[in-house]
Formats: sequence, C-alpha cells, structure tokens
Amino acid sequence: MSSQPAITKEDIQASNRRPLLVIRSGSSAPPEYMLSLADLGPSYSIPIVFYNQLGCGRSTHIREKYGDGEFWTEDLLCDELDNLLQKLGGIFASRFAMRQPKGLNHLIVASTPTSATLWIQTAERFKANLPQNHDDAGTTSDPEYEAALHHYYIRHVVGLIFGRLNCLQSGPSEIHITGTLKNWSMIDDLHKITASVLVLNSRSDKAQDEVVEPFYRIVPRCKWLQFAESSHLPFWEEREKPTQVVADFLREI
Repeated sequence: MSSQPAITKEDIQASNRRPLLVIRSGSSAPPEYMLSLADLGPSYSIPIVFYNQLGCGRSTHIREKYGDGEFWTEDLLCDELDNLLQKLGGIFASRFAMRQPKGLNHLIVASTPTSATLWIQTAERFKANLPQNHDDAGTTSDPEYEAALHHYYIRHVVGLIFGRLNCLQSGPSEIHITGTLKNWSMIDDLHKITASVLVLNSRSDKAQDEVVEPFYRIVPRCKWLQFAESSHLPFWEEREKPTQVVADFLREI
C-alpha cells in the first residue's frame, strides 16, 4: 500500500431518505459528467452522493502507484466502498454488491460490461469502421486512426474523456484493449448479487446488448431497460426519461 493517507470527498444533500451513491465509470474520470443525476434531488427528493474513488477527481491521487497494475485492483476499490458503508462504476459496484453488504437494497448498472471478452467482441464490430492497416501495424497513434476513433467516441460514447487509470486497465483505447482487464470477467459471480438490480444501456451504446445481457439472465432480481435515442450517456442525451426511470426504481420496495 501507499504511505499516503487516503482522503475522499463526497457531496450529499441532507435528507432522511436512503441516498443514491453515484460511482463514475472508468477509473479516472471524475463524476462531473454524471451531474445530471442531481435532478433526482429537487424533483424526487432523493439524496445523491457523487463519489470520487481513490485516485480520481478530488480524492487522493497516489502518483507513485501510477502504472502499478498490482496496486489498482478490484479489491482495493471495493474495500474503499465497504469503508464508506454503502464500476469502474458499474463494475466495482457490482463486485461490491456480490459481497451482499447490509443496507444495499438497489443497484443500478448503466452500460456496464460483464466481461472483457464480450466487450471486445462488440468492439470488433465497431473496429470494422476503423483503418485496419494501423491496427494491424500497431500504429494506432497515427492521426488517421485517431480521427476515426474520435468519430467512434462521438457516435457511441459522446466524447467521454479517459484518463490514466483507464489506460492502465483497458489500454490506449476501449477498442484496442491491452491492459490489466484484458481477460477480466465477473459473469461466474453474478448470481451472488441479492440486491434488486436495474440494468440500463442504449441503442447506439458501446455497451451493446450482449455485453449487459448476463446481468438480466443470471441476477435473481433484475430489470433491463434500453434507451432508444442515446449512446453511452443517456442521462444527458435523454435526460428526463432516465431520471424518471431511476427514480421509479429507487422507490420500489
């Protein structure tokens, strides 16, 4: 472990209702891109915790551990959540839910992959629209390839910015996966989730149906909803509808 003390910050609205803990995707992007969920506060009186995981946003950055794949593990980030008493947003939230923590009633996984293999299979279809000569030659930093990749992000991700930890765990891009998550899967453990689960993805999402389907097939209590007019960020692209869906789900007993 690092010698640095780990300090985290949370933004929470006062309420006597159970809060929604929002964990951003990737392993470096701060939660600001998910601030549209703040609509749940004034509109539905649901308190929100926008949580910065270790090494992200306004939480402690342990720079001497940059590039250390043995340090940045699922267990580290799940233990952090356990200490908070509450996946990669959806990934780590799912892993945490597999521990069946007391008080966790609902889990929402938005565009969350269940295995790197399924993610790569989907990416292979998207790669058909990218210059294959650069992928084969390993010259994926070429401007021609980067321009095509930018188009992919605009179409399927809405230009989400990826940072250092994401590069460590997936690789230089989410289409060309070379990092520590290359052979990762949580499918065999999905049955351990006892909380009520809501799975979300979108029609043009980089997380296509086959990527999220194992949640619906394996988790005992699971609903699945797809947004028709969005890519990877329906909470901005169709803002009102996803907010309503989340609010309705959280109000279920």
